[in-house]
Amino acid sequence: MIEILEGTHETINYGNPLGLRLFHNVDYEDYPEHWHTAIEIIMPIHEGYNVIIGSKKYCLKEGDILIINPGVLHGLEAPPTGERIILQFSDYLLYSLKEMETLLNVLPPVLYLSEEEDTQRLYSFVKRQMDSIIVEYDEEKAFFNAVIYAKLIEIFGLVSEVPKPIPVVTRTTGVP
Repeated sequence: MIEILEGTHETINYGNPLGLRLFHNVDYEDYPEHWHTAIEIIMPIHEGYNVIIGSKKYCLKEGDILIINPGVLHGLEAPPTGERIILQFSDYLLYSLKEMETLLNVLPPVLYLSEEEDTQRLYSFVKRQMDSIIVEYDEEKAFFNAVIYAKLIEIFGLVSEVPKPIPVVTRTTGVP
């Protein structure tokens, strides 16, 4: 759901002071090419979802995970039915950690994770963390924002430990 779009720049209304929003997207709505200052994690729950970045189309299947870094121009294509988790969060707290600042600056613009290509068990870990983040966010337990950011720090910490190259591009198709 894009609430504020000026040209291609999306301003995210997090609805909380910690800069965190999780959206259970069930809308049959495409989103035009846009960018934002948030990190975005997209994970289809039912049906697939297409994300277009540059000339590449990422055809996500149920459970696939796509991490889009701030400033990356991307568009979204929704199928007629389905559900996707879209987690957007400010990288402000992550940048306040010295080691994270270095990591975030060397990450590729897009990180694609799938069960089929989980040779380094990164997908398995990120999927478990995302499933836990969804529960925390939906149940709004005490300190849920802090717990979610702790899980995000763990995700990006593990990404930093994975031997390079990280699988960045897999099942893509050209965009006409």
